[in-house]
Amino acid sequence: LVVSPVALEQVQLAMLGEPDQDRPAEKAVEAVAGQTSNALEAKLAAIWTDMLGVATVSSGDDFFALGGHSLNAVRMFSRIRREFGVDLPLAFIFENPTLAAVAARIADAAGIDLAPLSPSDRDPAGSGRKTDARVADARPTNWFDSVAPAWARPYGQLARFDRPIGAWLLLFPCWWSQALAEVSLGRSYPNFWYLILFAIGAFVMRGAGCVHNDIIDREYDKRVARTASRPIPSGRVTVLQAFIFGLALCVIGLLVLLQFNRFTILLGIASLGLVAIYPFAKRYTHWAQLVLGLTFKWGALVGWAAVMGSLGWPALLLYIGAILWTIGYDTIYAHQDKEDDAVIGLKSTALLFGDKTPLWVGGMYAGAWIFWFAAVSLVGVSLVMVTALSAVAGQFAWQIATLDIKRPSNCFDRFYSNRWVGWLLFAGLVLEMLLVNTGRGP
Repeated sequence: LVVSPVALEQVQLAMLGEPDQDRPAEKAVEAVAGQTSNALEAKLAAIWTDMLGVATVSSGDDFFALGGHSLNAVRMFSRIRREFGVDLPLAFIFENPTLAAVAARIADAAGIDLAPLSPSDRDPAGSGRKTDARVADARPTNWFDSVAPAWARPYGQLARFDRPIGAWLLLFPCWWSQALAEVSLGRSYPNFWYLILFAIGAFVMRGAGCVHNDIIDREYDKRVARTASRPIPSGRVTVLQAFIFGLALCVIGLLVLLQFNRFTILLGIASLGLVAIYPFAKRYTHWAQLVLGLTFKWGALVGWAAVMGSLGWPALLLYIGAILWTIGYDTIYAHQDKEDDAVIGLKSTALLFGDKTPLWVGGMYAGAWIFWFAAVSLVGVSLVMVTALSAVAGQFAWQIATLDIKRPSNCFDRFYSNRWVGWLLFAGLVLEMLLVNTGRGP
């Protein structure tokens, strides 16, 4: 036998997934004119254009008329399940193959309001470029896409303003470390000016880091379902525009950093090396989540330094615990992309741990909790902090007990729930100051 390798995308398939002998392979449709009528249809259209290789998709377009087949349909429904948390029967697409029908079914199942798009949302400058598109891993009703003007949305999406969970996970270690230092000094309340500075710095520097990451990973992002709709790979922002925007965010971050003492300024600048190398980590090591933890939780050192002017063991223990926490929750997050990552050669702890992920993540969370307990013990433990740490342990246990690594929507929800870990620990430290340091608590 002579075997000739053929790329799967080149084989035209009938509706049951069998090769269609009567239809020769042909190029993807170059352009399909039309418009969508609401934000959900626009997001679904982005999935269709990426999957089917067409330029645009309108509300009335037929999935199969655009070149879709049964295997495409399976992939599409997998992405719908991942991005909207909705399970649709595969038979639905054969009975209702239009974009509008599929979007309406998703909206009905997910309880999404099909608000119409305004003409300015579709093309504010008459350029033909669709600026209102939403990225695949953003919630359809996120606050930024709802309030930002159309021209600003691609830049806000680039900085992840439409997905602020990452900024919160960057901010919490800063607040924890600041509060821990203030507890050790016996203060009765946190420095609110520092809390505000850290909040601004976390959001803009997380944005700058994401811009850097997206510029480096733009070719990979085109090939991953969850990231293909991001502003750079989708063509809504050029690399030069992204670079200028990232530079502007860095300037704001520098202005924030200059408000602190000299030691803190130098410590903050020292983190830039880790920020620079992180996007490359997943190309060479499965432990990219470790590099992310070292980078993303640097604030656990900076917050303490801002108050003390130096480093101390409580801050170092807090930092180590935060690194383990990051490895845990980002492993859960990485399970959303594991199939695509495996195909294109990227590495992650999700691929390394595989089916043993719950055990590994449980170990990381347990280690984080132990280091955090040691950190607060060095500055004095009260019933307030014990209660807060107990609540954190309960949240960790819930994540592990309910984690299903085969369901991307489950993974995202467990990852997203880590904001409660941040709030619980921060609330415990603040209450420690308000109640214990003022002599009114246990």
